[in-house]
Amino acid sequence: MQLGNAGRLGIAACIAAERSSLLSFLARLFGTKPDPREEWRVLWHRTVAEARDPDWYRMCGVADSIEGRYDMITLVLTLVMLRLEDEGGMAAEDTAIADLNGDGRLDIIASGRATHNIKIYFNETK
Repeated sequence: MQLGNAGRLGIAACIAAERSSLLSFLARLFGTKPDPREEWRVLWHRTVAEARDPDWYRMCGVADSIEGRYDMITLVLTLVMLRLEDEGGMAAEDTAIADLNGDGRLDIIASGRATHNIKIYFNETK
């Protein structure tokens, strides 16, 4: 069976597509492309460093345990997310942490000086 030029070009296109797909797979496998999460790594390390600040444990009474450290990372990360989201144009500039409803869990209060808004985030974890 003889192939015309169209048949040869079709096969060449299939081979090129397979080669491109293989190279793309190898690039993902061996990490030749930069990791898109890399730009956030600095923020994550800073968040964890803040959560590990000894003052939280010494002055604020956070338990120095796995659960206490997890709670602090969650708390600091929540504050970071509030700053990043800026929901509703609140322009959150100040935050405070306190047990507002007496349930033994820390709640978050965020306020925007420019917008004169206050938002309270009650800790509803169990």
